[in-house]
Amino acid sequence: LTKLSERVSRKGSNLLFDGDVIKNALTDHIVKIMNEGGDETSWKAYVAFMEKLYTNPSQESREHLFHFIEKHGLLVTPDGDAVFYKSTRQDGLSTKSGYGIVNGVEYENDLLPNSVGAVVEIPRSMVDDNRGVACSVGLHVGAHRYASTYSQRMWTVLVNPRDVVSVPSDSNDEKIRVARYVVAEENPQKVKYDGTVKSFEVFTPEPEVQEAVAEAAAPETIKVNVTKRKIEAPAPAK
Repeated sequence: LTKLSERVSRKGSNLLFDGDVIKNALTDHIVKIMNEGGDETSWKAYVAFMEKLYTNPSQESREHLFHFIEKHGLLVTPDGDAVFYKSTRQDGLSTKSGYGIVNGVEYENDLLPNSVGAVVEIPRSMVDDNRGVACSVGLHVGAHRYASTYSQRMWTVLVNPRDVVSVPSDSNDEKIRVARYVVAEENPQKVKYDGTVKSFEVFTPEPEVQEAVAEAAAPETIKVNVTKRKIEAPAPAK
């Protein structure tokens, strides 16, 4: 056995998770990168993704999430988070209202503010896990084509695979429902990232800034200083 991480090992052409052989599109992808002599940063990113994915309590999400990522050419970070896109109104507010928590502040049946560094979440139990339903309760993020055409303002967001609740089978298979995401950046040029892994710099607002954003109707109009937390990682694979 060759240890790839705390819980993932390789034995010949197989990957093992906690000692059990796992055979699916994700493990085949990791083995292929390694066999072809791919950048170590790349296969390690997908191993980290696998570790997080298998903490997801939804078997359906575990089965379908990587297919979604592969189909739409989405990236994973060196930390194993998935890179998605989010669309909002021009003022940064969500297009639909409901319950949510943004930077620890609760919103009751309201539009949720998005801003760089914001942690947006909803209780997992509230998210519809029926993948046969396209539009339902939950935080929606998706592929580039979906987010770039859905509303007025686009953001790049990071999602821990653990927090993916449903990968709907319709809506052209272009969006998913999650319980939590982090806004990594505003994406005004609607850039679609290509490659294997990508490092982002996430700006984390100070507590007083978070309170101001929570009280504002238009978060983007607040001009404030923020603390920058750099995600250290090797350069993206070519």
